Amino acid sequence: MVVQYAQQAVKLAPDDPALYGGLGTMYYKNHQYREALAALSLCIHGGANTDGVQVPGLPFDPGDGEVVEYFYLYGLAAARANQCATVAPAMPPPEMSTLFRLTGVIIAPWVFSAGRLIGVA
Repeated sequence: MVVQYAQQAVKLAPDDPALYGGLGTMYYKNHQYREALAALSLCIHGGANTDGVQVPGLPFDPGDGEVVEYFYLYGLAAARANQCATVAPAMPPPEMSTLFRLTGVIIAPWVFSAGRLIGVA
């Protein structure tokens, strides 16, 4: 049900990258990792959605907890979907002290630590 609300939000504002981040978060929490990866990739990298609408990517900002969560879940979704190699070059090098303060968990290097954490990569 929550995924449907996030999908509707994306339809109402199809060029808002944060809405794709929210949709990807909902997919991730619903264990739909490939869908989460696609939505979070559009949020982070930008590009054209399925209707051809251009979505700008969100730049990494260690001071914005929401953006940090999108990048974090992007790495975890990649690990869960066994797609670590496809996203590893795109992940920014994190500033460790900032990420630890925001998340309480050291997550660098992002994708590979996520893979070890859940045991799939």
